[in-house]
Amino acid sequence: MAFWSRLSLSRIVFIAAIVSAATLGSNTLQARQGDEARELVETIIDDLGVDRARIRSVDVIADHQGGRSPASSYSGWISFKDCKGNLVIVMGRTLAVQSIYTTGNCKVAGVD
Repeated sequence: MAFWSRLSLSRIVFIAAIVSAATLGSNTLQARQGDEARELVETIIDDLGVDRARIRSVDVIADHQGGRSPASSYSGWISFKDCKGNLVIVMGRTLAVQSIYTTGNCKVAGVD
């Protein structure tokens, strides 16, 4: 007999409610952490003295290695109007900055 067929309807509803609450809690944590990652990226841009007029876009990407949630890391990708490439800010799960670098021909003072 299959596992689900041995459970009463009330137990199935209870299990579904627990799974739903856990998913909602995880999604809320994920959203809050994503907001915090974006704030950190914006702060770093300001701390580096990047002229905001140069910036085309700022994207913060959550990395879900193996489909895990919450994200295992975040990356901030800043693209510029005046060069081809990006300023990249890599953060771990706790939003500790792991590295900051540029790609392509973009240069930012104080960044290798």
